[in-house]
Amino acid sequence: MLHTNEKTILNLIKYAPTLIVILLLSIVSYFYFLEKDFQNKNDIKELKEQFILKSKQNIKNEVDLVYEYIAYEKNNSTKNLKQNLKKEVQKAYRVMNYIYNRYKDTKTKEEITVKIKDALRKLTFNDGRGYFYIYDLNAVNILHPLKPNIEGKSLINFKDEKGNFPSREIIKGLENSDEFFYELYWNKPKTIDTQYKKITYNYLFKPYGWFIGTGEYVDEFESRLQKRILEYIQKINYRNDSYVFIVDYKGNYLSHINKNYIGLNRINLKDSNSFYITKELIKTAQNGAGYISYFSSVRPKTGNSYKKITYVKGFDYWQWAIATGFYVDELDKSLKDIEDKVKKDNKEDLKIILLFGLMLSSIFILISIFLSKQLRLRFLKHKKELIKQIKENNEKDLILSQQSKMAAMGEMIGNITHQWRQPLNAIKTQSSGIKFKSEFGVLEKKDINEGMDNISNTVEYLSTTIDDFKDFFNPKKHHVTFTIEELFQKIEKLLGSHFKNANINIVKNIDNIEVIGYENELLQVLINIYNNAKDEFERQNIKDRYIFVEAKEENENIIIKIKDNANGIPKEVIKHIFKSHFTTKKDKNGTGIGLYMSKQIIKRFAKGNIEAYNETFEYKDSSYTGACFKLTILKNFSL
Repeated sequence: MLHTNEKTILNLIKYAPTLIVILLLSIVSYFYFLEKDFQNKNDIKELKEQFILKSKQNIKNEVDLVYEYIAYEKNNSTKNLKQNLKKEVQKAYRVMNYIYNRYKDTKTKEEITVKIKDALRKLTFNDGRGYFYIYDLNAVNILHPLKPNIEGKSLINFKDEKGNFPSREIIKGLENSDEFFYELYWNKPKTIDTQYKKITYNYLFKPYGWFIGTGEYVDEFESRLQKRILEYIQKINYRNDSYVFIVDYKGNYLSHINKNYIGLNRINLKDSNSFYITKELIKTAQNGAGYISYFSSVRPKTGNSYKKITYVKGFDYWQWAIATGFYVDELDKSLKDIEDKVKKDNKEDLKIILLFGLMLSSIFILISIFLSKQLRLRFLKHKKELIKQIKENNEKDLILSQQSKMAAMGEMIGNITHQWRQPLNAIKTQSSGIKFKSEFGVLEKKDINEGMDNISNTVEYLSTTIDDFKDFFNPKKHHVTFTIEELFQKIEKLLGSHFKNANINIVKNIDNIEVIGYENELLQVLINIYNNAKDEFERQNIKDRYIFVEAKEENENIIIKIKDNANGIPKEVIKHIFKSHFTTKKDKNGTGIGLYMSKQIIKRFAKGNIEAYNETFEYKDSSYTGACFKLTILKNFSL
């Protein structure tokens, strides 16, 4: 029969894991949904900020593109004007040349001149504004359709309002070339008192020593250019209700999606908060560029007023304010869709947590039942041995022996608790990661498969750990053949995701050595060293985290070195780390049995030794200091 203390221990082993899992799941669920609610609020706030920033950048890009288009057309306007003038003069020249070649042998110069003048006098372009003139190289006018009274007169002494002599400079320019562009100031037909800037193109007609030319007033050409640009901008419409509009610095709307506004002066336009929209647009444009916020007068598709953020940029040469904007209410719909999705995801997450909790609880119940049966058998076996020992020894020896065995058994139970803590945390972290990815809509099938594999591997490790501890005092263990590389691959399966999330880099230099021995015991020791390094990284908040693993064969021994860059173990601590119940993690419920048991396992089952020391080393041109654990084990444990 079992005593009360023995029953208590068995019941604890049987039911404690299940209760721990249920309690852990409850706590995790509570804090998960609490954190999720907090995160959702932050996400919505961040989304709003990102929406505003992105939308601001979008409208700035749209305005910049239009600005660059206008600037390009303006900068190339003179070039385009000259090309147009040259093209028209070349047409007129071909007419002159045709008449000359046809009649040069049958008619006099005077007769040919009359025919050329008659042919060109009514030849116009640019809606009748463009005409052609002819001068000889002494500046005597041959043809001027708009001023026939100057025909036959010399304009060699004509001076424009800038004090230049156009005829003289054109003739001088044609001395070195058959063609010559010239800028002058000339009267328009209906504005005799004012001279305007005009670009002319002049081309030699060598048979009679003439030059033919034409010109265009720059302001009229730019006026036509502006009209063409505005017609193009009028067609720009992007992202639903968004459009580009242009206002001149006097408040006249030159381009707008609502054509009724074009041509209107809306300098005193105000929104519902008495904000002068047009005045602020002009003011911002005159200062270069910037954003303004107001309530739009009318949104195109709905006809309602909404808060609008507009970016405006000034094109000072023409005194234009170029602008576009976005409506803030577009964000409200996005936020509503996100809130609906979050509620739906929360329900799905709750189902997953409950299902996972049920599955995990079932697993631990089965494990606990199995373990309790095994320990019951072990206890009964120990009782028989104790009874036999009592018969052979005196009462004092019996009591001391029983206390020793119970202490060993209690130590084993403490070890189980210690070894379970890290895998349980790994399962919690993996499941939380799946839920968080699901929440943000980035959960993929491979993430679920990978997560379930890691959880399955971890549960298998828990089960294996139980078997290891169950047989810890059993000398009849089975040897297996494995390689050191396979051993570390198993570690990566168990800890890889956890260490990846903690930004820990594993640098390996491992010889592929075949070993005969107790694989799980060695695996348990190595995982314990890995987890200690991880805890130290997190405790010191180290940014660049490395664990270096080296495994080499020396004679019949295998030397495994595991070192980190976590600044090493303090001198006053390092000499105690392999002692029973010594720990530096009291605030994390450390028992101090981890490294103690690791050393016992290496001694008993690998016939080797484990030692720890601090080491300073170089890696990637940087110097580091960390703890190094050196394991010396037999290549064949069974020897």
